[in-house]
Amino acid sequence: MRTSLVQKWPRNSFLRNPQLDWQNIYSANANPSLGGEAVYVLYDDVVSDSKFTANLNGNFQWNPNIKVNFGIMNRYLTSKNFAEVDDLLGAEFHTDIDPFSDTRNDLDSNLEKKQGDVFGYNYEFQANELRAYSQISADLNKWKFFLAGQFNRKAYQRTGKFQNERFPDNSLGASRNITFSNFGVKGGLTHAITGRHWVTMQGAFIKRAPLLQNVFVNPRESNAIVPNLRTENVSTLDVNYFLRLPNLTGRITGYYTRFQDLTDINFFFVDSGVGSDFVQEVLTDLDKLHPGTELGLEYQVSSTVKLSLVSSIGKYVYASDPSVTINFDTASAEEELINVQGFKDLGTAKIKGYKLGQECTTSLCLRHGI
Repeated sequence: MRTSLVQKWPRNSFLRNPQLDWQNIYSANANPSLGGEAVYVLYDDVVSDSKFTANLNGNFQWNPNIKVNFGIMNRYLTSKNFAEVDDLLGAEFHTDIDPFSDTRNDLDSNLEKKQGDVFGYNYEFQANELRAYSQISADLNKWKFFLAGQFNRKAYQRTGKFQNERFPDNSLGASRNITFSNFGVKGGLTHAITGRHWVTMQGAFIKRAPLLQNVFVNPRESNAIVPNLRTENVSTLDVNYFLRLPNLTGRITGYYTRFQDLTDINFFFVDSGVGSDFVQEVLTDLDKLHPGTELGLEYQVSSTVKLSLVSSIGKYVYASDPSVTINFDTASAEEELINVQGFKDLGTAKIKGYKLGQECTTSLCLRHGI
């Protein structure tokens, strides 16, 4: 009897106090004055990815102490992105109009959308990556080292399936092909002081393409590309000390990583003294700095009791004052536009030295095995 009550109570409580007032939603959609048009609609944001990857790897032993690895990889991505009507919630159709600008999302299709129809936005991403690498490693008794290098080429393109009324000349069809050719180098060194004490050091300098989601200003609506798009640079170094005693093992790490020339895009609605609009905020020339330390210790108190300590301290900050621009559509004459060009340069954001999130954590764990 108690089990039955426990199972029924949450369900009955949820039915009595739902998060949504479904009756009002269906009543609003059934309003005769709307002629079957939906006030509310349930829809899915669909992302359908198709990937193809091919790898070829090889290695050979130069001599008993030196080994060489090499390889090549090709990856191709097609990503379909669209909104699909899932449930009209009692209505007969949804009108495919942008609520912010009162303009059509697609000039070439029926304005009235039924269940299962694509609406709002419809586009594809194509991304192609070619990467080749080689690495040489050596084991010289107490000393070990490796040196690796890679070449990377990425190409991005957007293909719009809708002709958006807000961007009629730059939304339908394929964008120009955006390509990045970059390289990276990485090296590491290990020295065994004794069999119980050893140190390692690793460093890398990597040039890489921006993330696909940071290449196009607003891919749901147009082919517009972020202006002054740059290759990102990553410089990193870490030093580690390892300890292995009969009852105590541990590791101490110090690391330093700098990210340069990053791009970041944010979406939000602006209602301010310069005007009102749904905008895309684009940050370029953004640098971040991640220095920190980590400590891990494990002590065998007895054959059944083990004590573990883990601690990390990191100071993550912005390391530059990035350039800020906002982009928006100018389709609706009724809006209080920020300006008629659809683009505004806000200059630089004075955020250098501001914290991204300073991490300081410590964990103590006691484990007992029976």
